[in-house]
Amino acid sequence: MLDWFAQIDWFAVICWLSAVSLIIAGLAGTVIPAIPGLPLIAAGGALIGWAGGFELIGWGTIATLAVLAIIGVIVDTVAQTAGAQKAGASSYGIWGSVIGTFVGVFMGGLVGIFIMPLVGAFIGEFWAKREIIFTRGA
Repeated sequence: MLDWFAQIDWFAVICWLSAVSLIIAGLAGTVIPAIPGLPLIAAGGALIGWAGGFELIGWGTIATLAVLAIIGVIVDTVAQTAGAQKAGASSYGIWGSVIGTFVGVFMGGLVGIFIMPLVGAFIGEFWAKREIIFTRGA
């Protein structure tokens, strides 16, 4: 009666559901700055390839997705850095934000991703302006 249930490839089902979740999160990440959209979409494509034994999506497609995701992340980072410099941020603040972003990613959770870049930028700007801050108070 439930023979069809035992014949389902559960690994493929879990891979497909995970891939669709990654792609949806990646699409949201193209609008929400804190979510790395392009790498999530590329990971979803790789997961679909893995689930299908790399017949539906082959290694060439996965490599193309990975290269495009890397290029997109680099362009996005350069554009954000240029925008921050145009707004008057110092190089210390920009590097503090980059370091804070990496720390936030490894801390895990949205709090780390949202808060740590701000903390890093604050520390960087404070470090860059420390002479001005401390000499005015004297």
